Amino acid sequence: MKKFLFVLATISVFALEKAEAQENVSFGPIVGVNFSKLTGNTIYNDWKTGPTLGLFINYSGESRFGINGQLLYSRIGGESS
Repeated sequence: MKKFLFVLATISVFALEKAEAQENVSFGPIVGVNFSKLTGNTIYNDWKTGPTLGLFINYSGESRFGINGQLLYSRIGGESS
């Protein structure tokens, strides 16, 4: 997890520098929550919540061409304890 946060911070720093140099670059956070549940022949079928975190970067050129990139961490699964 520490490695993921380091990579995310490094990319955001480079994106900030790039955004100042060009007006057609945008970036921002992705934040959300996952709710998952096991179904089927399970005795315990409790809901499990998890975070969704990430960063998106958009670049659009003057000729209607663009590139979009995303880094996303999403915790999924269910509990059967």
